[in-house]
Amino acid sequence: MRIVYMNGGLGNQIFQYIFFRWLEIETGESCVIDDAPFFGEGVPHNGYELERIFGVRKKRLSQIIPRNVWRGMIHRKKEGTGIAQQLLDAGNPLKAVCQVKVSNFSFNGKTTYVENSPAAVREILMDDCYYHGYWLGDVFWMEFPKVILTELVFPDLKDEKNCRLASAMREERHSTAVHVRRGDMVKLGWATSPQWYRAAMTKAEASWQPEHYYLFSDDIAWCMENMEELGLAGVRNRLVVVEGNQGEQSYVDMQLMSLCMHRLIPRSSFSVAANMFCRRPEKLNMIAW
Repeated sequence: MRIVYMNGGLGNQIFQYIFFRWLEIETGESCVIDDAPFFGEGVPHNGYELERIFGVRKKRLSQIIPRNVWRGMIHRKKEGTGIAQQLLDAGNPLKAVCQVKVSNFSFNGKTTYVENSPAAVREILMDDCYYHGYWLGDVFWMEFPKVILTELVFPDLKDEKNCRLASAMREERHSTAVHVRRGDMVKLGWATSPQWYRAAMTKAEASWQPEHYYLFSDDIAWCMENMEELGLAGVRNRLVVVEGNQGEQSYVDMQLMSLCMHRLIPRSSFSVAANMFCRRPEKLNMIAW
């Protein structure tokens, strides 16, 4: 059995799913998702979203382990014993593969650390293995993009406001999404500086002069208070603030961002995924890595 860890918001889940599917295609065998992070208290964001949004149905540990056993495992996980360790302790001959620089993994069995690349993972493929990582970026997706873009298809937009925005984004030659991610990125010290956005806006103005900038953020009020620092004040007459897609509808922001020709985005899996979903061949992006 090969088990792939999944956690976090939609962006994380998408890239972990891409890795999961790469592993299935590479080995020719079905894998299993460890969906334990979406149980218990403090479930991040909107929980497990791949099935609800995209309709993908893959085997998950919560579905194949008896319910009473699973509840006990979630309780032990809360006390500090991870799912991989519990499976090993129960007598399963499990080994682990962990992405380098990922620190939130505790396992006292054999662990191999690998770079985030298909070549590195391919070298150490093995049975009875637990894969822990985030696998962010396009390195796995690039090996089979048509498969992913066929499996992960957004639902049709239905409300008038988002349909109108989508139409404008598609029609404009240089529609440009600006994603300002705050929230947990601020808490972790990973938030992109306003100076980066200001410089990116200057480059966009010089390079392609967008008809409109479409602002996406989990903290629109902060963006409005810091328009000058972000470089938004100078394009106020061409700025469209995208609001209202919250809770279980938050994915619509990713969907809309993917429809823009260009993106000025932070190192957020949410916006990097939006770029991946964009099918416009002349797209240009600035990513604050």
